[in-house]
Amino acid sequence: MFIKYAASAALSTVVLTLLGPVAAHAAAGPQTITRDGVSIKYQRVAAAATPKSGSGATRSDFDGDGLDDIAATVRGGVVVRYSSGRFIDYFGNTTGSTALTLGTAFTSGDFDNNGFDDLVVGDPDETDKANGTAAGGLWIVPGSAQGLQVSKIRHLNQSTAGVPDASESGDEFAGALAAGDINGDGRADLAVGLPGEDVGTQASAGGLIMLLSDANGVSTTGAKWLDQNTSLVPDTAQSWDRFGGVLAIGKFNADAYADLAIGSPGENEGATATPSKGSINLILGGASGLNVRGVASVYGDDFTQVAPGVKPIRLGFGGITLADTNNDGRDDLVAGTPEATVDGKANAGMVVTLFGGNNGFFAGESQVSTQNSAGIPGDAEAGDSFGASVTAGDITGDGFGDVVIGVPGEDVVDAPLAPPGNVVDAGVISLLRGSATGPAGGVALELSQGYEYTPGTSERGDRFGDSVRVLDLDGRDGLDAIVSAPGELGVDEGGPAPTDGDTPGAVTEYAGGEPNFMYGVRRTTGTELRLPGFNTNIYGTVL
Repeated sequence: MFIKYAASAALSTVVLTLLGPVAAHAAAGPQTITRDGVSIKYQRVAAAATPKSGSGATRSDFDGDGLDDIAATVRGGVVVRYSSGRFIDYFGNTTGSTALTLGTAFTSGDFDNNGFDDLVVGDPDETDKANGTAAGGLWIVPGSAQGLQVSKIRHLNQSTAGVPDASESGDEFAGALAAGDINGDGRADLAVGLPGEDVGTQASAGGLIMLLSDANGVSTTGAKWLDQNTSLVPDTAQSWDRFGGVLAIGKFNADAYADLAIGSPGENEGATATPSKGSINLILGGASGLNVRGVASVYGDDFTQVAPGVKPIRLGFGGITLADTNNDGRDDLVAGTPEATVDGKANAGMVVTLFGGNNGFFAGESQVSTQNSAGIPGDAEAGDSFGASVTAGDITGDGFGDVVIGVPGEDVVDAPLAPPGNVVDAGVISLLRGSATGPAGGVALELSQGYEYTPGTSERGDRFGDSVRVLDLDGRDGLDAIVSAPGELGVDEGGPAPTDGDTPGAVTEYAGGEPNFMYGVRRTTGTELRLPGFNTNIYGTVL
């Protein structure tokens, strides 16, 4: 069994249940949905029902059964698998996008406070039919007791009444999305990133639109525009900052409002030299929405002295996530930096944790974690991309948020069912348990495909860990982890080398609830989800 621990701990007895593939579907004809002259296609197919329910907090419960549902991207679309079964929903490109970018960004939240989460899917290359520019758009699909309701689907872009600015080619409207209750009214609000937006003469400096919600869901009334030239927002808009390229919402302080973290992965802190260092701005929420008087910022260079030998590049480029890792009642921000050079190893990667406080984040010292850090399995190696994806939540059920880190570039040594030696870019995940001192103080372990308690086989180019998320899929104590392997071929080692665009990909579900462990219960591949008229390759990035 290949399970690396960074601290000794008694392993509770676990039971591995491998579920079979998705049941055969009774497919009905697809629908074409058109809004504002732009179309997407949709189809619902029957699936084997597995009745179950939960009662905890959820983030993607589209049918109100108390359990999160799994929304994951495929090439040019999104597939939604419901935790209680019954059906699978497929969304795909038809007209409006030439680059199969539907699903590049997506998020979910209960925007109308009716007890059902709603799905938001972005397409940053979508053509605005009002002026013919490839500026981007988004689709909002309401949830209900019957799941997602496409009959009530909405479409927004920069030509929608009330949405600030105008559509311009390359804006990448909806290139990043995040949802949370910014103004404390009980409804989720929607942050929309436009990382390709030109600000004045500065190309791709980036911008953000904040949309609050009302009883009817996401509203454009009072929509707020932000960029780095907005008064009180730190720094100055410069070409290729890509402000708004990474977003997350959570509660960093003790008030009633969620706060918005905005990543600028191309930020160079006023310099013109490359490489970029990246930055994250935190803007506090308030009764009227975002409070730009409450802004904090952090730059990649801030961590060079914290972790000698680490050269941060593009802080947050691997994503940012929020969870209370030290159980103090405030969310902490965890940022992945897969391009960081560690002890001379390019793209070895690192993860930064910034702790929430009464006035926002930066309470106490930040933590920097690499594969060379004490207690973390593995070694920092060139191309590992530790932190290429990050997610957090209480997986072990002890009240502390745990951090799951994707390391898709990791070479797996002597994997079962594979020839001796390294399996290049097979990928692993690391689980850092939360503790009173944050994730660096807890137990850490490493998991990869093909070893006991994880379905599948480690194969070259799988890139297991390319996307990681924490959801509640079973209603039991402890949240569950979802891990993607977009390069998965579904064949034993020795098959053809992966080629971008033709790998089926796979998503593995891990059950939480154990004190020092999580175990794989199901793996679903893009091949199993095949449906005529829909491209299900590169199945993997999970909401």
